[in-house]
Amino acid sequence: MWKPMLPTLVNEAPSGNEWIYQVKYDGFRCGLQWTDQDITLWSRNGHDLSHSFPEIISWCQQHTSRFQAYLPLFLDGELIITITAYRTDFEQIQKRSRIKKNVNQFSQNRPATFVAFDLLESKAQNLRKKSFSTRDQLLSTILKGLTGRIRKAPTFEKMDRILEVVD
Repeated sequence: MWKPMLPTLVNEAPSGNEWIYQVKYDGFRCGLQWTDQDITLWSRNGHDLSHSFPEIISWCQQHTSRFQAYLPLFLDGELIITITAYRTDFEQIQKRSRIKKNVNQFSQNRPATFVAFDLLESKAQNLRKKSFSTRDQLLSTILKGLTGRIRKAPTFEKMDRILEVVD
């Protein structure tokens, strides 16, 4: 089972040229496992979330040919409902996860997005021992030019830049 690395709360973000930064979205931590046969959204506790977010599964199915060369793959990310490009509505994503009836209606009215911030597996190759910058570049290549229900979390080389866009 996938065991995600969890963020650590610190008083001050680290700085220096060896660091890169990503926005911490307020949503559900999620792994997206995509094989030739199946697409599954996994919670960080190992629960299958696919039934609660059919718009993500449907989007993947519609774009399978674009991703075929990278399958199977595993993306680490966050399920979110956006307010703006960098602000999310945690209350809405919580509601979506609890809905048992009319899931498709809710998924059309307030669709969720999967924001990928790491690529852990591609072409059945475990990439966890590769550097984050290498995985991030490959993830950028895989998701380049795509819009819709899956997008890449932007990376920033300077903390000042990330503070400009999220304030």
